[in-house]
Amino acid sequence: MIMLAYLLNVTICWALFALLYALLLRGETFFRANRLYLLLAVALGLALPQAGQWLGPFAVLPGALSIELPTLTLGTPQTEAAAGLLSALWWAYGVGAAFAAARMLWGVALLFRMAVTGRRERLPDGACLVRTARADMPFSFFRWIFVPEHFAGTGADFEKMLAHERAHVHGGHSADVLLLELLCVLFWFHPLAHWYRRSLRTVHEYLADAEASRRTDRREYGLLLLRQAHPAQSLVFANHFFQAPLKQRLLMLTRSASPAMRGWKYS
Repeated sequence: MIMLAYLLNVTICWALFALLYALLLRGETFFRANRLYLLLAVALGLALPQAGQWLGPFAVLPGALSIELPTLTLGTPQTEAAAGLLSALWWAYGVGAAFAAARMLWGVALLFRMAVTGRRERLPDGACLVRTARADMPFSFFRWIFVPEHFAGTGADFEKMLAHERAHVHGGHSADVLLLELLCVLFWFHPLAHWYRRSLRTVHEYLADAEASRRTDRREYGLLLLRQAHPAQSLVFANHFFQAPLKQRLLMLTRSASPAMRGWKYS
């Protein structure tokens, strides 16, 4: 019962923060602030339900009325049924978490294998360009930038896509992705955990698009997104050039910067 109460409180906190984000912040171009908001929302949603335990005796106001409720004793059949149901729920949770963890570890192992077997090239900014036949689109993971072998090493389009992935690398976006993947392992059953993961990855794409589009005309960069967009399967941990919904990225790319005075919304 304690765990169910905690889960309910986490759900309420996450839902409230998600609603505020959807109503007030999602359409703004304060991408760095939105990234921080989503990360803090996840952390606060996990922490706030435990605030009373951390405060301990300070959580009890002086002179507060204390009421002792009578003890409820369940009969043997009811107790056994409740214990059996709880055991079945824990088993179901464990199987789901194990499957999600195995999926995450398999993805990380696949990325390491691609990095080891591909042709590596150290870039001046410290990133590592990896050419591999196992990739069908550009993507990045921490310091590694993976590109298909058939991609030309020069050209305006290649440089734009490389700038996009470099923005992911230097922005530390892979750390966020890995953190949210771990959250989705622990809360594999919770739709809001997956919503926060998707929302944060979308903000990552906005940040990378904004950085890459500064190096060229926005219209040309938008046309590149349209030319290269395709429904290829993507790795769950990587920051892909064609990952977030194309319509949302084009809208944010062409949207004027939000006035600074709108920053009051974060309060």
